[in-house]
Amino acid sequence: MITIDCSACGYIPRASGVPNTYNLNSSTDIYGINSSGTWFLGVIKFTTPISSTNATWNQMQFNTVKLHLFNSTAQALPKKGKWTVGISGVLRETASNSNLPSNCANQQNFSPDSTARGHENIWDLTDLFNSIKDRADYTTYSLQPNTNTWYLYIKPQSGVSNNSYFARRNQKIHFLEIDGTAYNPIKYYKENGTSGEWINCQAKYYDGENWIDVIPNYYDDSNWQQV
Repeated sequence: MITIDCSACGYIPRASGVPNTYNLNSSTDIYGINSSGTWFLGVIKFTTPISSTNATWNQMQFNTVKLHLFNSTAQALPKKGKWTVGISGVLRETASNSNLPSNCANQQNFSPDSTARGHENIWDLTDLFNSIKDRADYTTYSLQPNTNTWYLYIKPQSGVSNNSYFARRNQKIHFLEIDGTAYNPIKYYKENGTSGEWINCQAKYYDGENWIDVIPNYYDDSNWQQV
């Protein structure tokens, strides 16, 4: 399990003519909807990679991915309504609308999962992260597991009430918990009568306390490349 703290947070207004001077300002709330009913695209910036290896999305399997968002003490948690949550290596900076970047894997009709410790929202994003490998362009996708700077977006869809915004980063640091493995293409053949199937194997070694996944590499005369 790794924990990645957000390095900045903010919003992009949906309504045209609303300035986005506070976009990704660490002293600014992540807005969903404000008191006047204006919708926003919340942005959470991370500057720590999801994986320190050069594993591809196709080699990643996420067991759990949970986003922890905090509300300011004056605000109720957004337990109702539907949201779109997206992940991308691209920052959307256009103030005229709050659409997600075109290069963004997203999950629609998302409902926040649970509440813990008062004003904390926990969003289970496991399905979203595991869906990236199913994108047709995942090999050239703007975000790779070892990308240093990347973004999560949250966008209200329906049933989200006014004044639905999250705490400022200088009040609470939003963070992401990731429990995932990078698996390798070692396989064994399992016979089943006259047919069979190839089953993935995960090579491991014991460090004295835990079993650690092994990711095989080969040397291409200049660099080590992951299989």
